[in-house]
Amino acid sequence: MIRVLLVGKFPPVEGGIASKCWQLTRALRPHGIVFHGVGITMPSEYCTPADDINSSLLSTHWIAQQDSTMPWFLPGGDLLVERLSAIALDIAREFRPNIVEANYLAPYGIVASWVARQLGVPLLLRHAGSDMAKLLSRTDLYAAFSALLHAAQAVVTTEDGRFVDSYPDLATVSWRIIPRYAPDPKLFHFTCRKSSRTTPPTLLYIGKSNFHWKLRALELAAQAVAKTEGWRLKLITNGKGLANVQHVLADYALGDRLSYHDFIPPSSVPAQLRTAAAVWGFNRLGGVSDVSNVIWEAAACGVPVLCSRTEYLPEECAILQPWLHAVDDEAESVATCLKALRDMPVLEHDKWKYTVHQRYMAYVDAQLVLYRNLAESCDDV
Repeated sequence: MIRVLLVGKFPPVEGGIASKCWQLTRALRPHGIVFHGVGITMPSEYCTPADDINSSLLSTHWIAQQDSTMPWFLPGGDLLVERLSAIALDIAREFRPNIVEANYLAPYGIVASWVARQLGVPLLLRHAGSDMAKLLSRTDLYAAFSALLHAAQAVVTTEDGRFVDSYPDLATVSWRIIPRYAPDPKLFHFTCRKSSRTTPPTLLYIGKSNFHWKLRALELAAQAVAKTEGWRLKLITNGKGLANVQHVLADYALGDRLSYHDFIPPSSVPAQLRTAAAVWGFNRLGGVSDVSNVIWEAAACGVPVLCSRTEYLPEECAILQPWLHAVDDEAESVATCLKALRDMPVLEHDKWKYTVHQRYMAYVDAQLVLYRNLAESCDDV
């Protein structure tokens, strides 16, 4: 058995990193790889409801972001890194991990690096793309995070040279190229989608409403639905920007054709996707050469995804083309697409199902090789 002490994000924290963590622990457990998580509690608007499926996969310990009992005379106040480190070491004494992992660079990567060094076990780092880009672009932080990356026995990435082109000294980091996230076809599939699609047709958005909600073009989605008779807009969302979203979208007088719903656990996402006639996949983050988990998951369920014609997609995403409907960034273009999708039959073909299965197996197999190799090197660290 391989034991991994994970310092980072996982359910009930909402988001792509946490969701992928849940999917991966679920996939690896039958292969003898178990995880114990240490994380920071998040505000309720950024959490999903807990469920038995999540809790049975991952033993967890949490610390509060703020602790009023911290000594007032210590610089830094909340001692977040120190408290994470302390609880991780306490857990490690009993859990005896073969690997320490972090799935976000700060503060989790910093903590995991120190803990791995104390335990004498390999350090595995995963980054979220956006955290890597933002942290490395800070000249006052670059030396610290460059050292962190070099300290790891493995740093997972999906693209060779993604950051090395901009930061040549990172060429000596122990990068491990792993296939992009692939949804489990046992969860994300076509079965019963014809009977589960709601009437009238629903345009579904699953994601945050944070301070950057406009980058998701939710107002454009509302404009288009207002121009399209019969369609509904369903938003599974929450966050600091939710009140602003509700205020702006109220101008389109959609009434009961617009509904808001709290975040759902990762295990509930497949059923929600299969009820949708289309998924809203706009992303105006710019420079983030990746696509949301939800887009891959929707495609695996045979659900059309609306995206902007101006968005950049990595070459590997070309296989999504049958499910992607690229539209101009204007309401008329989106509305025209929705009208065409309303009566479109559910596409099913064995070739796509085989592709989804093959991608998932390649994704899981690469992870298995990574963890097994690191565990075997434990004595050499």
